Amino acid sequence: MKFFAALVYLLSQATFSESYYQPNELKSKNGKLEVTLEVGMLKSLDGFPYGPGYRYAPAYNGETIGPTLRVKPGDTLIVHLINNLDPVSEQDHANYEYLLDPANKDDDIGVTILANRLTPIGNIGASIWGLNYINIHFHGLHIPPKVEAIETALNGGESKTLTWQFPHDQEPGLAWFHDHYHGTNAFSYLASLYGFIVVEGTDNDITKVRGIRDAEEVFLMVGEAMVNEDGTARPTIGFYFDFEWMHVTNGRLASESVFNFEAGTKVLFRMASATVEPTITLSLPDHSFLVVARDGLPLPKPEKVDAIEISGGGRVEFLVVFDQPGTFVMKRAAWNVGINTPEICAGSLSYPPQGFVVPPEAITAPCLSYDKEQDALTINVLEKPAYGKPPHPLPKALPPYSHRLRKLAKTEPVDHKTITFDLQPGFPIFQIDTYEVNEENPFIPPGVGLGINERLWNPFISAGNVMANTCETWDVVSIPPRAEHPFHTHTANFQVRKIDGVDVEHPFWVDTYPILGSNITIHVCFDRLEAGDKALFHCHMPTHLDKGMAAFFDVVENPADKNNAKKGGGRKKAKRVNRAKKGKVGKNKKRHH
Repeated sequence: MKFFAALVYLLSQATFSESYYQPNELKSKNGKLEVTLEVGMLKSLDGFPYGPGYRYAPAYNGETIGPTLRVKPGDTLIVHLINNLDPVSEQDHANYEYLLDPANKDDDIGVTILANRLTPIGNIGASIWGLNYINIHFHGLHIPPKVEAIETALNGGESKTLTWQFPHDQEPGLAWFHDHYHGTNAFSYLASLYGFIVVEGTDNDITKVRGIRDAEEVFLMVGEAMVNEDGTARPTIGFYFDFEWMHVTNGRLASESVFNFEAGTKVLFRMASATVEPTITLSLPDHSFLVVARDGLPLPKPEKVDAIEISGGGRVEFLVVFDQPGTFVMKRAAWNVGINTPEICAGSLSYPPQGFVVPPEAITAPCLSYDKEQDALTINVLEKPAYGKPPHPLPKALPPYSHRLRKLAKTEPVDHKTITFDLQPGFPIFQIDTYEVNEENPFIPPGVGLGINERLWNPFISAGNVMANTCETWDVVSIPPRAEHPFHTHTANFQVRKIDGVDVEHPFWVDTYPILGSNITIHVCFDRLEAGDKALFHCHMPTHLDKGMAAFFDVVENPADKNNAKKGGGRKKAKRVNRAKKGKVGKNKKRHH
């Protein structure tokens, strides 16, 4: 009888496992990971309820999302990035070259309009140039700006190689990679052009903790998909009345995202958010979540929650014990921040006065495009067989922060800055204070400007300076309050010390944090940057980022570094190698896999 029950169980497992999808994994060997990421067009999402019933969009290596890369501190990472998309138009290429040419740095208004895709129809998003340009950013890792060079991109038919050795004190944890050419971020997210990268193998690795190391590991990348009438990915999702989008998990519809576990299984979900707009809230009936890490770093202590909240760019890792058989659907909550009645919708749509013109019959609720509950995935929990595993304990403690982060937390800040995320209604829009509409310049100002410190993104204009190997205090403020902006820093962790002016009981380190109330106060450090780098920071809602909500500080030399160098006491640095070689991808070109 026991044999028969076991046989039935194994057969059911074989049937169910077909729908348990995880991205391909590539692991480093002998201190090196060499990978090829080829970007080409992929038909996916069959059964999509809008457009032609599928999506046709750029993808890595012919898969719905890119491979999961596994590396260790001190490893060398070599990435061959190949763009197999069609070359852009001559006009798009001229736009790209204009934004790279330092001779144009005095054309503040022209560069700003061009970089943020504010012509010819404002910020509605239907006329975005440069969609076939490709680059790559490793979000959450400390790869130098000069290696990633995200101000540049590959045209269709071009390739380059990035080489980088991770520091030996690189913190372990969950990170991810994605396309990051300014103005096309939302498009690449809606195409699911992203993947995971994991640093592992040290004592601070949460997967080695008692209570976690015996858990089954599952990667979840959550986001959205939206298509045009021909199935190509939309370049953005509008904020109002744009409901024809669908939630995707690992680049797949909820109907394809089915996971099957034996009763009693403990699962470590490692999740990243590639959402285009707001914070995603996820819940699972009859289950709670034990959160153990955010942005790849362990929390001060485990946190039990009934719902997972994850903002754009963020990562969250949590444990779930499936102790009862059944089928459970993880739900993604509707999002409306209180704009949920016809009257409130009407008030929102009339802001700014010279913005949208909405016919009375269109003023209905819901009006926000994300005010729409959706399924995220389905979990089947199977009956436990007679020989089932005993329940496993959950972790009571987590690893401390690394020696590097503990040292940075004690470093005195050398400056105090204020960073404002600004929504500017009407015209003028920050630095765009004059314009004319004609055939040569068909610019129509957007209804709302999205900037930082009262400026739209301009790749030539710095917001100021920061000093290498120092820390600063930043007050990060949303103006007006309650407008959500996930704040993200490149190549720099920050410690959240105050939220809305109230001290945080246990300050925590992240690289992305949602500014939803009035402000946060952070301790941000630049020990992974050197003079000549740019310290980039931005809103991680791609629809805000693409329209100008980004800025950078120039990194200047620290006099203390120069004095240490004279004394022969300079700090050891990881190797920075950027063998970025552009070249045409020809039929006879050797490709490394």
